[in-house]
Amino acid sequence: MSLFFEHIVELYSQSEYKTVREELRNFEKANKPFPACIYRELDYAVSNTYRKIREENVFPIRFLWLFELKEQVMTGVAMHLDRSHYNPEFLYAWWLKCLEDESFRQEAIKEDVLFDLDNKAISLTWGWFLIGDTFIDDLMEIEAFYGEELMVPDKEAGMASPLFVNYKSKKIWQNGAITAVRCESKRKPRKCPACSSSRIAEILYGMPEISDKLEKDLSAGRIILGGCCISDDDPEWQCADCQMVICKNSLVPR
Repeated sequence: MSLFFEHIVELYSQSEYKTVREELRNFEKANKPFPACIYRELDYAVSNTYRKIREENVFPIRFLWLFELKEQVMTGVAMHLDRSHYNPEFLYAWWLKCLEDESFRQEAIKEDVLFDLDNKAISLTWGWFLIGDTFIDDLMEIEAFYGEELMVPDKEAGMASPLFVNYKSKKIWQNGAITAVRCESKRKPRKCPACSSSRIAEILYGMPEISDKLEKDLSAGRIILGGCCISDDDPEWQCADCQMVICKNSLVPR
C-alpha cells in the first residue's frame, strides 16, 4: 500500500474527515483530480447523520476501490477484496433485497445490521457503507479514472473477472458522466435488465397536473417525469435505481 493511501485510510479510521479532504485536495495540486464520487462519500462521512443511528465510522468503499484499482494497474494482478472484507456485487444485491423485502430487512436488523434509509446507507458493525443512488456508476467513474476495470478473483473458477458486467453492458462512461444505454421489452419488465431492481417506473410525459398521488408516486419511484419533448421513439419505463431506460417493442420475444 502506498504511503499516501495508507495515510488516508488511517485518517478515515480515526474519523478525521476534514483532514482527509485537505489531504486529497493538496494531493490533487500535483496530480489530476480524484473522481467526484470520492468527495460525495466524504460528504456523507462529514455529515455525521449516520452517527445518530450508530456511533461508527464511514467505511470508505469508494476510496478503497480507487486504491485497489491503482494497485492492479501497477502490478497487473487482480486484488483480493477480502482485504477490505466485502464484495461490491454481493453487498449491492443484499442491499436491494433489504429494500424490496421488509421481512428480510427485519431479519438483518436482528443480526445487528442497521439502516440509514434516508441516505441509503447500512451499518455492518464495522463501518457505515454509503450505497446511495449511484453505487455502480461510482465504480464505473473510478474505473474510468484509471481506464481499467477492477478485477475480482473468483474463488471457484480461479480466474479474475470484472464487477457488474451485465449492468455495464447497458451503460457507458461518456464525457464525464454515466449514460444509460436503453433496452427493449415487449411489456413492462418485473426487474431491471441492468441492475435487477424491481423498482421499474412508468415514464410520464407532458405537463401533468401535480397532485398528492403524483407526488407520492414520484417519491416512491413508481413514476418518473419524462419532460415535454415527445417523439415516436421514447422509452416507456425507467429503472428508479440505476436509471436504465426501457422501450416497448412488440417484436421482442417474451
